[in-house]
Amino acid sequence: MAIVMAGMGVLLSKSTSIVLDKANKRLQTRRHIGRFGFGKWEELPPVDYISVFKAHKTRSINFDRKVPVRYEVNLWLQRGGRKRVYFSYDDEVALNMCVEIAKFLKVDLWDASDPHDKRKVLTEGL
Repeated sequence: MAIVMAGMGVLLSKSTSIVLDKANKRLQTRRHIGRFGFGKWEELPPVDYISVFKAHKTRSINFDRKVPVRYEVNLWLQRGGRKRVYFSYDDEVALNMCVEIAKFLKVDLWDASDPHDKRKVLTEGL
C-alpha cells in the first residue's frame, strides 16, 4: 500500500513550466517533481505571433458531465508548429499572460478565445 501511495504522490506532484530568456534568446521546458526541477536550455526559435484560444477538455478529472473550458497561450513559430506556454481556466488571466509575453517577445498577439471571431490585439496601448 505504501508503494502505491508513494506513486500517487509522485504523479500528483509533477508539473511542467516554460522559462523564456530573452537576453540570450533561449527557452527551457522544466519538468518538476515536487520542489525538484530539471530541464535543458534550447535556442528560442523565431516566433511569428502569440495567441490565446479556448480549448475544450475532452475529459474531466471528476468525470463530471460539465467539462471545464481552458484558455491556452501558444507561441506560433515561423518554421511551423506551436509551443504551449501557459493555460488557465480564467479567460482574463490567460489574456493578461498573453499580453505580457507578447510585449516581452515583441510579437503580434491574436485573441482566438472565440473561434468564430479571431482578432488581432494591439499591445502598444496596454
